[in-house]
Amino acid sequence: IEFVKFHVTGSGATGGNKAGGAASTVTGYISAAAGTVFSVTVGTNPTGINANGNQSLISKGGVNLAISNGGRTSTGAIPLHGEGTINTGSQYVTTGHVITGGYGGVINVNQNLYSNGASSFWGSAPAPGAGGGGENGNGPPIYCVGPGVVKFEWS
Repeated sequence: IEFVKFHVTGSGATGGNKAGGAASTVTGYISAAAGTVFSVTVGTNPTGINANGNQSLISKGGVNLAISNGGRTSTGAIPLHGEGTINTGSQYVTTGHVITGGYGGVINVNQNLYSNGASSFWGSAPAPGAGGGGENGNGPPIYCVGPGVVKFEWS
């Protein structure tokens, strides 16, 4: 039996008239025989203003093992944050944690200031999973957001 540590982070949400939220980071350990193949999806960076981040995940045989849903923006008064899930009931995941992404959605309309996007497990934008900043709702987001990340560690 082999143990492999993993980190899964979706992409952050872009900013605009609201700051972008950060994606969650899901960490844990997979136990599988050497040579076992897993499917990996890395969330691409979103485009446009106030766009939600994209999902990153690890799966095996159509069963999702760890998912980060990406950062979120808010369309209402309540800011949203990126969430994730981990399937500790699968035969492969032994343990894990979901580190919820920071809130985005700080409204920044008609003000002469910039707001930073939420930082992720990996840091501020353009780090994987970090949210983009707001810019008075005019033009493109002032901070680009990077794609998500799926990382494996073993020794």
